[in-house]
Amino acid sequence: MSELTKSEQEIIDLQMPSGKCLILQDQSTGLLHKHYWNNDNFLADRFHRKISSETDWFEKIIEHAPSVGGFYENLIRTTLREFAPSSNKIGTGFVFDSSRHKHGKQIDVLIYDDSDRSVVYRSDDFVVVYPSSVISAIEVKKTLNSSNLKDVVRSTFYNNLGGANNRYSNVQNIKVFAYALSCKKETICNALVDILEQCVESLTVNTENGLAKLPITYCSLPDVHFLDEKFYLETSIVKKESGHFSLQVIARHASKTESLGVFLERVVREQQDNMGSQEHSYFSNPISPIPVTYDVKGEFILIDIMNFYAILKIFHNYKEQLLNLRYQGLKPLSFHVPKGVNIADYESPSEFFQLSGSSIEFFNEEKPLIVPANKIEI
Repeated sequence: MSELTKSEQEIIDLQMPSGKCLILQDQSTGLLHKHYWNNDNFLADRFHRKISSETDWFEKIIEHAPSVGGFYENLIRTTLREFAPSSNKIGTGFVFDSSRHKHGKQIDVLIYDDSDRSVVYRSDDFVVVYPSSVISAIEVKKTLNSSNLKDVVRSTFYNNLGGANNRYSNVQNIKVFAYALSCKKETICNALVDILEQCVESLTVNTENGLAKLPITYCSLPDVHFLDEKFYLETSIVKKESGHFSLQVIARHASKTESLGVFLERVVREQQDNMGSQEHSYFSNPISPIPVTYDVKGEFILIDIMNFYAILKIFHNYKEQLLNLRYQGLKPLSFHVPKGVNIADYESPSEFFQLSGSSIEFFNEEKPLIVPANKIEI
């Protein structure tokens, strides 16, 4: 091929994505793909500059403690509005779980979408929303330490906060944003591991037959981001061979703006279908150094509760057998299915009962009777 003229090269340059071209290999499939590395995360940098300048000005003139707390929360809300798509509404308030008629603590920053469902209540920035409307929930701390981090996790771990960003349904995230950290990195990592171990341990209960694990249907896992620290923390969920779950705390090294960029990407919702394959978000880069991982001791059980009709719909060829299903003369009411189990993968109800690790709740006027599905013949 002959050498390109200057004008021809300019045309080609206009068509090519910017940044250094990297060839990456997927570890699970071995497939190769191109990634154009561009370290110019100017949106994250602008977020950092604005937050820093506002706090520097405020702290020089205001010392009233209640006003200080409200200022830091409101600063995050107002600044996020500059970066979030218009479909992302931003306020403060409660997440109301209508199925259980309960709500948890007030959330400092609620990002939600009311485009296809009304809110329960709204007055200016204060809202009460359904879990299905939540995009993300954020707790704001002027200064984070071991004690107040534990308080946040303890008060949110068992709550239905919506905003699920996990491969398992109803495994959600609570974001903690800290303007400053008053202890060492190792101290805050150990504090997060410690409180998560306490939460997991609390799900082991005493029964007539000894210790047992109390199954739960949802949980909210903490991620921690800082304004001026060169790392951030994630809580990851791991499914064990037993079908139970465990947790890990992952400490990822990042520049200050890189950490904030990850925070921005995860708290706002963009329509990915409308983005080009090579478009750069200018928030953060998907490539990062190998993190440090801390294992959280203990395992717990996560389930999805499905009504009998859902099972009947999947195994419609076995309708008669399922309709006649009884245990000690009792009719089935619901199925407790371990999260991550795809019922459609099983060829028959019998195979599903024997291999899935599910349980069946039978209706009893005195109290529900829950029986392991592998003890039921069909």
